[in-house]
Amino acid sequence: MVAYHGEAHGDEAESGLAPLPEILPRHFGVIGVRLQGEGNRLRISHVRVSSPADSAGVLAGDLLRGADSYRLTTMQETTDYMQSLPPDSKVVLHLQRDGEPLQLACGVTDRRRLYGLMIEEGTPRPDLGRRHDEWLAKPDAVTRALTTLVADLESEDSLDSLVQAFAADAAAYGYDTRLADVEFALHHPSSAARPIAELADQLDHRTIVDRIGVMAERLDLPQVQLSTGAAMDSVFADSVFANWAGTPLFEPLFSMIARAGQLAQSALPDAAAPTSLESDIASLLKQFDEDFYLGEGDRDETLRHTSTLRWAKQVNLGMMAAALSELAQLADKDALNKVRKAAKSQPRSLSSDLPSSFDGQFLFAQPSRWGWIVVGGNGPNVYAEDAAIIIDLGGDDLYLGGGRNLGLGPVSVIIDLKGDDRYVDRRTGGVAGAAGGVCAIIDAAGDDIYEGGTLGVAAAFAGASFLLDLQGDDVYLGQIMTQSAAFFGLALLVDSEGTDLYSAAQVAQAFAGPHAVAALVDEGGNDRYVADRSRPSDYGTTGVYKGWAQGVGCGLRGYAAGGLGLLLDTSGHDEYLAGNFSQGVGYFFGLGGLVDTRGDDRYRATRYSQGSAAHQAIGILIDAAGHDTYEGRIAANQGASWDASVAYLIDYGGNDDYQGAGLSQAAAAMNGYSVLFDAGGDDRYRTPSGQADGGSTRYWGGRKAPNMAILIDAAGQDEYDREGRVNGARLRRSHVGLFRDFE
Repeated sequence: MVAYHGEAHGDEAESGLAPLPEILPRHFGVIGVRLQGEGNRLRISHVRVSSPADSAGVLAGDLLRGADSYRLTTMQETTDYMQSLPPDSKVVLHLQRDGEPLQLACGVTDRRRLYGLMIEEGTPRPDLGRRHDEWLAKPDAVTRALTTLVADLESEDSLDSLVQAFAADAAAYGYDTRLADVEFALHHPSSAARPIAELADQLDHRTIVDRIGVMAERLDLPQVQLSTGAAMDSVFADSVFANWAGTPLFEPLFSMIARAGQLAQSALPDAAAPTSLESDIASLLKQFDEDFYLGEGDRDETLRHTSTLRWAKQVNLGMMAAALSELAQLADKDALNKVRKAAKSQPRSLSSDLPSSFDGQFLFAQPSRWGWIVVGGNGPNVYAEDAAIIIDLGGDDLYLGGGRNLGLGPVSVIIDLKGDDRYVDRRTGGVAGAAGGVCAIIDAAGDDIYEGGTLGVAAAFAGASFLLDLQGDDVYLGQIMTQSAAFFGLALLVDSEGTDLYSAAQVAQAFAGPHAVAALVDEGGNDRYVADRSRPSDYGTTGVYKGWAQGVGCGLRGYAAGGLGLLLDTSGHDEYLAGNFSQGVGYFFGLGGLVDTRGDDRYRATRYSQGSAAHQAIGILIDAAGHDTYEGRIAANQGASWDASVAYLIDYGGNDDYQGAGLSQAAAAMNGYSVLFDAGGDDRYRTPSGQADGGSTRYWGGRKAPNMAILIDAAGQDEYDREGRVNGARLRRSHVGLFRDFE
């Protein structure tokens, strides 16, 4: 006897469609639709462009009544039935359109071919390198503790089956834009925190040049061999700065910027950039801001977004990184002193065509093929025009332009040597935003304000950008793709001193999209990071907002694998406030991390936060010291993973307070691997579900593997509110949860 979901009656009986069998095979077929509602109102909400459903003529808004001989009444039933069909088969969809019944024959495919943009370059699986071999050869204390507990509680077979499921799932998608660190973590989940921990160490108190170098390494880029000697002299001779060869600024500045510009130009693909590049990028990011998925607009808009991504994938990021490294040499204090002296010595020359948008005292101002070159004096100046180079010697200045690289020359640089300055540019790319080129802002002193809109305040799209603030209590404001954010590129924001405020709408504060590395490094002060209360939550929860901030690696689901985002704060008592998907989060083959090395810190967020991940991704939060407070308000936080993902929260010291919601404090579902590791202190854990819990594994048929959720508290007198979790306890829960408290 076969069990069925429900009974056939009413319109089911009239349609002649049978209830869906409860037991179905798993071949993981897909047709490319999303659904809303249930019963007679089960509606096609989205049809993926170029999918089998699209080719069959399915339209958004169609009501789905059944498939083949079966009645479908829920999203889960539809998913189960489509997954029961083998790729390259056919299915007959029973629809209702404008009140009339309609039957359409539709092809069935697999995820790999459905997400065609992710396989079109045929990129092979990323090779694991020397650093990965070293991590495996020399496991850290967390990895050793995890390995020991898994063995003690006889769970090696469960872990092996989960790792095999991860490997199979990782291979089910194309490898275009896939980072080697992501591949390593998915195949070695017990060592998955190492990429973030090691990168944080490499970025801690290093030069900007060194930081850009290690970021480029994480993009798996081949080292660019730069021209030298006579070959490089010819570049200078033919450059846009040839008119000023031999002047004081040429050697310490113009020659370096010429070299960066040449490298950035060489990085662009042979196919010309779209003539509407700025508007294309703005359109794509606007769609991403509104609903996260790129394919939700009309067909022409989706094809436009796909074309933008395809162009960006062709940009040579190794060359862009090399170009940014050239600019980074200017961040050295000796280099800044040379620029200061040279700027004062540069022969005075002011073009009669200098726009009125430049206002104040200027020592030098001349146009070039890449934009204006301006040297401002010690007074308060206004820069309201884009420029290739702005050097300002002092004064409280206002920048309404400059430091932006979209559609101009390949490079843009601002060096401000003194004063309390304001950078306000809400245009796309305003305030150290780069697209198809490189951009840098270096501010040497003062309490400064940086305010951008979209793709600004150290952001890049198919390019590379950095912002360095050396002194002062600063304020960073932005909307989306801001405060170190990148798609197909590198973005670096470094604040060396002061108590600072970072505030953004979402997609910010070390956010790395496809084939990108984004790092925000704050080296001093009691800082406040805010990404909340701007964009209402996609989940419809009143009073809850989006975030996508504070250390996020995020892919474009179905279009491109995510990058690596790291927020590193090395000093002070800091406060992190954010909405959904924030504070060390990975999404769709992305790797996100938040590392705080000292201070009594407070973390507050909502859903998917504080070391969490979803959909083949990795999220890591590491706090090295201090009495810290973690507050997760909704669900999936403090070491929570969903759908073939890996999540860690590691706290190395202090008396800490963990307040979680559902699926929290080492909780995994749908074949997740989650860890909460606390190395010391008297800690307090509160959550309605979690603390080493493995939940459902129904997603994608269970993958013939369990979950693995591990909570280890290595020392101290601790408090728990879940059954069986007490000081000195060791236990194994079903589905699988592993708990160990050392008194």
